[in-house]
Amino acid sequence: MSFRTKFLIWFNFTILFIIGFFSFGMYFGAMHSMEEGINNRLLSVSVATSHIITKPPDDFAISCGNKEFQELLEAFLGFTGHEGYVRVVSKDGKSLSCTRTILNPPVPLTKRDLDVLRSKNYFFRDIHLEDVSESGIRICFYPLFYESNFLGYLEVGASLEKIQKMKKSLIYLFAIIIPITFFISNLGGFFIFNRGLQSIIFLSRELKNFTAHELYKRVPVPNSKDEIRELFESINTMMASLEKSFEQIRQFSADASHELRTPLTIIKGEIEVALRSERTVEEYQDTLVSILEEIDRMSRIVEDLLLIAKADAKEVIIEKKRIKLNNILNELCEQLSIFAEAKNVELHYDNLPEVEINADPLRLRQVFTNIIENAIKYNVNNGKVFVSIEEDEHNYIVKVKDTGIGIRKEDIGKIFDRFYRADKSRKREIGGAGLGLSICKWIIESHGGYIKVESEYGKGSTFSIYLPKLIV
Repeated sequence: MSFRTKFLIWFNFTILFIIGFFSFGMYFGAMHSMEEGINNRLLSVSVATSHIITKPPDDFAISCGNKEFQELLEAFLGFTGHEGYVRVVSKDGKSLSCTRTILNPPVPLTKRDLDVLRSKNYFFRDIHLEDVSESGIRICFYPLFYESNFLGYLEVGASLEKIQKMKKSLIYLFAIIIPITFFISNLGGFFIFNRGLQSIIFLSRELKNFTAHELYKRVPVPNSKDEIRELFESINTMMASLEKSFEQIRQFSADASHELRTPLTIIKGEIEVALRSERTVEEYQDTLVSILEEIDRMSRIVEDLLLIAKADAKEVIIEKKRIKLNNILNELCEQLSIFAEAKNVELHYDNLPEVEINADPLRLRQVFTNIIENAIKYNVNNGKVFVSIEEDEHNYIVKVKDTGIGIRKEDIGKIFDRFYRADKSRKREIGGAGLGLSICKWIIESHGGYIKVESEYGKGSTFSIYLPKLIV
């Protein structure tokens, strides 16, 4: 079933529900209003008539044959006999006086009904007599009292013909209006839906034409300022992200191939040279040492690639626990001080404050080792490296500052990209594959922190690692 068909089905159900709800509401509201109107009119007539009867002049006689009284009631109440009537009934059920009526004799009441009237309460009753009125008659029975004496009651009736006519009129009206409204709403809904669906169909056709080699393409954005425009813009944003991701994957594959091909080429060359002629034991040992160095380099690259792949797949578990950050830095700097001395670089890390954080100690050692080693590697002769711990409101900040060669401004935003090397001319002599800082960034972010770099080319760099404090 197509989306258009589903939409029209649900749209029709909704329209039918709304039309039905309002139609029934209008119908029952109109009927209730008319019912209340008849009841109120009967009651008001009953009250007005009771006042005439219970307070008559001294010489005023009440009888069925008194035409003056009948004419008075008809003129006062506006009854002509067809719309309604008023009958005065004694407490023993005899008709004392009445206007012209279509209902004779009085409606018989039970003892229970009379008890209700004697308790000064009134009630309504509908009478349906086929020989009198097909629509029925509603009667209000109203008690008559004079100085607390029950004299009888009033029988005030009115035809329900108007209500029946109103019911039929409303039914006929709804029978005409509902189909017309349903047809017009469907026509309008179909037109509006098709109009909106055109953009979706266009988008679908455009996306079907895209391939993995055409991610640079973008969908033309309509000029309308609505949700359709937001959808097209979101698709273009997604396409830009996919293009960037695919480009990174291609670049990553090319860089990984290049990094692995270089040591393999060196190993192959060393072996071919060694096999061309006989060599001394020392020469063979030098060749094997060179091959071993390249194998170690390949192993580090493969391990880093495996770690990155697992990190992207969220398969690396960060085992956090409460540790003292200063202890890790002290131990690590003590080990790296030998490497710094060999490079003729001073490593300063004294008086680190004692701080505790929640972190994975092995991963943090990997981060600090990489950053401090880089600060030593890319330093100048007689250069210096300073390791310190600072803090702000929410984080402890480990700063590694060096007096080395620095980083160009255009390279600062790229140094955390995989396989990126700012100084490509020194790649082989310094070592590394350009994966270390990318891994460091991932580890720090996995701890809820972040890393910032400040550098001035030719004067040195400062790496600031922000790690969240313990929540007390």
